[in-house]
Amino acid sequence: MALALVLLGAPEQAAVGQGFGAGLTAFQAGDYALAMTQWRPLAEAGDSTAQYGIGRLYQKGLGVTADPLRAFAWYSKAAEAGHAGAQFSLGTLYDDGIGAARDLAQAAAWYRKAADQGLAEAQYNLGFMYGRGEGVEQDDTEAARWFRLAAEAGNGEAQNELGVLYAQGRGVIADLVQAYMWFRIAAEGSNERARANLDLIASSLDADETEEAEMLAQQFRGEMTATP
Repeated sequence: MALALVLLGAPEQAAVGQGFGAGLTAFQAGDYALAMTQWRPLAEAGDSTAQYGIGRLYQKGLGVTADPLRAFAWYSKAAEAGHAGAQFSLGTLYDDGIGAARDLAQAAAWYRKAADQGLAEAQYNLGFMYGRGEGVEQDDTEAARWFRLAAEAGNGEAQNELGVLYAQGRGVIADLVQAYMWFRIAAEGSNERARANLDLIASSLDADETEEAEMLAQQFRGEMTATP
C-alpha cells in the first residue's frame, strides 16, 4: 500500500514550553539536531506534538541515526495522548512491521483513531484496508465511505479509488458519471493512475454524460476553493 507520511506542522495543542516553535523552525530549516534539543524536554514532560516530532526524527533518521524502535516508542506516547499524526504514523509502523511485529489489525485500529479525527491520509489507508480485507473484514461499503471522506478532503489516491468503486459498482451504485468526475479531479492532481482510468472510461460516456461529469468536477473544485 502507498502510505503517506503526515507532514509536521503547527502543534495540535499548546506546547508545554516555549521551545516547540523554535524546534519547528529548526526542523523546517533542516537543523534537525537543534529540533531534537528543543523538543526532547517538552516530549519528556508529556507534550504529544513534541513526542510526534521526535518520532519523525527517529523514523527518518533526521539529525539522529534512524531507530525504528525509538520512533515506535515516541509515536506510541503521542498516539495514546490522542495526537492524530502520531496515530497515523504508528499505524504505518504496524502496517509495515517496522519497530514492531507486523499487525494489520493494530494498523487498522490506529488508522481508525486518526481517521475519526479527520486525517485524510488515515481515512484513505483505512478505506484501502476495508477494500482488501486487511486487518478488518472486507467491506466495500466501508471502503467507499472512508475513501469518500478522504476524497472530499482532497486526497488524490482516495479520489482515484472512489472512482474505481463507482466504475465497478462496489460499495456504491455503479455510476460512470461519478467515476469520471473523481478520475478527472484526481488526474488534475497529477495522479497517474487516475489519468489512465480517465482515458479508459471516457469512451463509455456520451457527450451529455461527459458534460455532466465535467460540471460536477467544476462544482467540486469550487467547493474546495471556498473551504477555509
